[in-house]
Amino acid sequence: ATDITKLEAALVPDHDVLCAGFPCQAFSIAGGKHGFDDQRGGLIFDMLRIIEAKRPKLLLLENVKNFCSGARGKWSRTLRRRLAGMGYAVSAKVLNAARFSTAQERERVFFVAYRRDVFADVQGFRFPLGDGKWVSVADILEADAPDGHYGADRIELCPTVDKSSPLQRVGMLKDRDGKVRHGQDARVYDPNFHATTLMASQDNCGLYLVNGKARSLTPRERARLQGFPDTFQPHPVKTHANK
Repeated sequence: ATDITKLEAALVPDHDVLCAGFPCQAFSIAGGKHGFDDQRGGLIFDMLRIIEAKRPKLLLLENVKNFCSGARGKWSRTLRRRLAGMGYAVSAKVLNAARFSTAQERERVFFVAYRRDVFADVQGFRFPLGDGKWVSVADILEADAPDGHYGADRIELCPTVDKSSPLQRVGMLKDRDGKVRHGQDARVYDPNFHATTLMASQDNCGLYLVNGKARSLTPRERARLQGFPDTFQPHPVKTHANK
């Protein structure tokens, strides 16, 4: 592995397609939203440095939805202008994984850029719409998964008010002394609806009421939410597998 900030662009092999999911923490609502001033957010310029040197024909870039609207649109405009200045036509669209046969509410912006000199006859890129098939958390649960640790006595009922939401919270987890916890990892959801967005930095990403008890999702269930087939083997250590 090589630190991209120290990587000479000339050492990168020639390629036709570049795919990059540059770090999102600097642009996410859940993060500090420091953008390019964040060391992680600044890595986008190393990506652009390599693109300018290697000139791949096609680019597929991905980040959190807030990348488009954050900083009053500055982040997105900067990326578009830099790519346009290199001769790329740029299209962008926010897609939700839930519209592509998964049970996870996961909105991400995708940028597709192509070199105008290579694709002179192409007039814009059309993004897929998805099949819109409804898949719930209940559809991806493991039949032999262990029961949850938290019974009804540990759940403070506070259901989601908006019944049209694809995410339906049942309540919040309570400590043993009855104090209600706060935060995403304490929310208990109804598995007959969609899952909240999985995050590598959180152990639980929410709990789900299964067979009368609240539990977190197993690594296999998380892999299914991410679209991995059951032939995929997660890391044997649960912490690594969840990431």
